[in-house]
Amino acid sequence: RTRAGRTSSDWTAAKSREFAWDVARVVRDDILGDRSAIARAQATVLDPEVGAGGRVTSLGFLRHGRMYAERLNPDELQGMAPEPIPGAFTEDVIAAAADIGAASPEPLLRSYAWRYLRGVRDPNLTQAFLYSLASDGDANVRCQAALALGYLVDEPGVRGALMRATVEDPSTEPPTRGCILSVRAAAQRALQSDDELRAASL
Repeated sequence: RTRAGRTSSDWTAAKSREFAWDVARVVRDDILGDRSAIARAQATVLDPEVGAGGRVTSLGFLRHGRMYAERLNPDELQGMAPEPIPGAFTEDVIAAAADIGAASPEPLLRSYAWRYLRGVRDPNLTQAFLYSLASDGDANVRCQAALALGYLVDEPGVRGALMRATVEDPSTEPPTRGCILSVRAAAQRALQSDDELRAASL
């Protein structure tokens, strides 16, 4: 058919169906690929033989999603998806991650465990985050705990702990590595509503 000086073939019903099947196939393959990759990452997080570093790396995959893990150097990751991948953080995965965040002797691993649990709205995490905010000796770990508590701010004791941290935490400047906020600023941010954060960003 000729239109505006150009010649193209008719868009038939058969071609429409073929196009729709192609789109559906791509979507199906992406979903299956994501599920398979998520299952592998979950298994790694739950495998104590892997070591805490490898388990935290896989935890980061679950929090960032496949796009981040495949297309970016993990050392260059700057942000996370607004919410965790649905179904990625099972009860066992959350427990394993919380154990790393609470018990690892490496501050960097503790901080990343809390970072990757940010947005996981499981009340069972509340006490671990609160304890870390109040007592961890590393400012970056406390910062990540404060930000994670922002998703649990309505749980008992959380709002009060964050308010105390805004004035009592010794960290008034961002850590030299990791969190871009001081612990006091992170606690203040965690207390803000979504509307307040949106207005501040604008």
